[in-house]
Amino acid sequence: METGSANEAKTWQKSREIIHFTGICGAGKSTLSKRIADRIMMHGGKVIGTIDYDPHVPDYERAHDRAFSRELDRRNITAGCNDTAIHEAIVEHALESLSRWVSSDANVVLVDRWVESYDGLREDHISRIENTIVSSGIRMKHVLLTVGGTSGESASVKARMLHTRGTRPPEWWNSGPASLDEWVQEEVACQNAYREFIQRSPFESITVDTTDMEWSAYEAVIVDSMLHGKK
Repeated sequence: METGSANEAKTWQKSREIIHFTGICGAGKSTLSKRIADRIMMHGGKVIGTIDYDPHVPDYERAHDRAFSRELDRRNITAGCNDTAIHEAIVEHALESLSRWVSSDANVVLVDRWVESYDGLREDHISRIENTIVSSGIRMKHVLLTVGGTSGESASVKARMLHTRGTRPPEWWNSGPASLDEWVQEEVACQNAYREFIQRSPFESITVDTTDMEWSAYEAVIVDSMLHGKK
């Protein structure tokens, strides 16, 4: 009889899937992406990934690998989020990333933040990306990381923002809204938008509340859903 570890190794080594992490600033996207990457590689699987924010590596050194383009996001916001040419460029960037992932020999692609973070992107643009994923034959799963808790969403998000501030350089905090309360309101709105994105997506998804920052427990839940296809 195979052990659980042997069965997990066999699963990863046969996999062809994208695991897409989405969530607000500090929700744990890069933390869990790294943990799961290490776990898959420990079991002999091949992993590639994109980390949206890394305080130790300058943005310009990772622009090509990042699934979410900061430059296209800036141009989109500057243009009022309604410029068709920019939206087309966003779609092309997403499809180019997808093409690289599909062409690789990776068993699992771990994506930290993607098309859900571009403001104003139309559903037909998102559908083009989704249809390309379906036709590629690669499996897709969304992992929505939320911050809520029993003390209320706004209070939990505020606490997480303050915690995240302590883990990142000053320029990250200084790039945000003028007040903490304003930033919290924006992040709560983003969290709701991410929920809506996941709900309308045709792909499998799992939602994990990371309020307590119990990363090993969240890793176990996510891996279980990946191995057994739970939604």
